[in-house]
Amino acid sequence: MVSQLYDGISCPLENCVYALGTPIVLSDAAVSGIDFDLVAFNPQWKISGSVLDSVGQSPGGVVPLFYPNGAFAAELPLDGAGNFQSHPLLDGTYFMVTFGTSEMLDEAWDDVPCENLSCDITGSLESQAQRYPDSGRTG
Repeated sequence: MVSQLYDGISCPLENCVYALGTPIVLSDAAVSGIDFDLVAFNPQWKISGSVLDSVGQSPGGVVPLFYPNGAFAAELPLDGAGNFQSHPLLDGTYFMVTFGTSEMLDEAWDDVPCENLSCDITGSLESQAQRYPDSGRTG
């Protein structure tokens, strides 16, 4: 099962930021109705795409993938053609950047400049996991 913060915030692979959960305030009465609806850990989605320079060549490097809370999820290496693909992921929202691309300015998806990972990844557009196996590339 996937861990969860109250109220309904999944924490895949135990990557929880407790401050994002809904607080439960106890003052002068008991609190009820604090229920969790856990989901099975069944990753079935992948994110794939490519990183290419202006002439269609791979600049090398990797694509780090992050959870919405900023926690690191995975590092996706580029192959010789500049393609990357994640391992199966859970439903959800992820953020990604390029890193280590030789002589190129790294960026967050989609076209947000990001030098040396010093950018607000959560300010970039979200990358939704695609159904696996995927039928094409996104990126």
